[in-house]
Order: sequence, then C-alpha cells, then structure tokens
Amino acid sequence: MTLIRDYYAEHNSSRDLADAARRAMDAGEYDLAREEVARLAVELEDHWQGEEGGLFAVMVERYPDDFADYIRPLVEEHRALAAFLATLDVTDASHRQAFADEVLELHEHMLREEDSLFPASVVTFDGQDWTRAIDGWQQAHPDRELIAD
Repeated sequence: MTLIRDYYAEHNSSRDLADAARRAMDAGEYDLAREEVARLAVELEDHWQGEEGGLFAVMVERYPDDFADYIRPLVEEHRALAAFLATLDVTDASHRQAFADEVLELHEHMLREEDSLFPASVVTFDGQDWTRAIDGWQQAHPDRELIAD
C-alpha cells in the first residue's frame, strides 16, 4: 500500500534526522544540531498530522475496540516529544542526554507502529478507509505526493 510506504519513508527520514542531530551534538556543533532538531520537529509534525488525521482516525472510528487503546498512548507520545523538542537546549548536557533517550523512545514508538498498526491497516481497511487515510495524509502534506509505484 502506497500510504504505508510513505509512513515508512517518513520514519526513516526522522531516524536519519535524529541521528544527524545526535552526531552534531556529540561533535559540539550546536548550530548544526539546532538545524537538524528543527528539521526533525517539522518532519515529525507533518508525519504525526498525517497519521492522526488519516490512518489513526480511520482505525479509531471504524475499529474502536481494536485500536483506540493502542493509538491513544501513541498520540500522547507525539505531543510529549513535540513539547520536548520545542524546549531542547542542545548546549545543555542534560538536555543532550534527554534527547538521546527520547530518540531511543522514538525508535521504539516507530516500531510499535510498523509492527502493529501498519500491518493491521493492510488487512482491515477497505477502499473507503484507504481513501480517508490518504486524504488525511495529503492534508498534512499539501505540497507532496505519495511515493509512486
């Protein structure tokens, strides 16, 4: 499914940006680290809007007993990470350690989506569900197209 491919691509991009920010912090290149963190925050915000307004919304509305309790904490994690990134001081050693910890949690978060929600959507969604999920993604990414086959 094309949409799922885009979610994976966004996860990979976010991982790369987070890793680049960590490398810059470790090297003491704080201006570069700030740039990478800012890029990561934008990438994640767009990704989260696409998930929450698309895939997650469909799953919770159509299959609440199966997915609502699984998705709710994921959305809370989105909000918590956004708040953390907004206040991150890359020059502060405790913030840098907290960022490293948050990146590990982000990787685990993505795996929970990739190993559970994405495959579940493939086997449960019908055509209308996919249309709604794609529309939600497109609203969050008005200047982008889904990855073509």
